[in-house]
Amino acid sequence: MAGIPPLGGFFAKYLVLLHAFEKNLIAEVVVVLATSLISTYYYLRIIKILKFEQSDGAMPASPCLTTRRQNQLFIAEALL
Repeated sequence: MAGIPPLGGFFAKYLVLLHAFEKNLIAEVVVVLATSLISTYYYLRIIKILKFEQSDGAMPASPCLTTRRQNQLFIAEALL
């Protein structure tokens, strides 16, 4: 959804926006770019919270997942 290069979503979004730009749909292109930036911020924020912030005694979000399994899921999500 974020359209991060070099993944497939980036190229799909790029081609759609390029076609919209060629058809002079500038307002739609601006809206899509703005919402993409906002969604990217939220996606990266969730990853930051899950992977890089220390918990302060609270229960972890996923106590049944080992660190290895969390890393595997993180890599799988990043590749999508």
